[in-house]
Amino acid sequence: MRVGQVIAVAVVLLALVVIATAVLALRDTERAPEQRPTVVRTDDMTWQRTPSPAPSSPSRPIG
Repeated sequence: MRVGQVIAVAVVLLALVVIATAVLALRDTERAPEQRPTVVRTDDMTWQRTPSPAPSSPSRPIG
């Protein structure tokens, strides 16, 4: 084989590897919901009521 043919075969094989990797990656993301890993949202668990900026008792008498 000539050098050009060896390079052409290497390029074709590399392209096949890239395409196969992309197909496997796309197929992996289209799994059924029960097969996907469970993601726990922590922002719902760490929510806390913030204290009100207004004072609880009036600082001067009303009237």
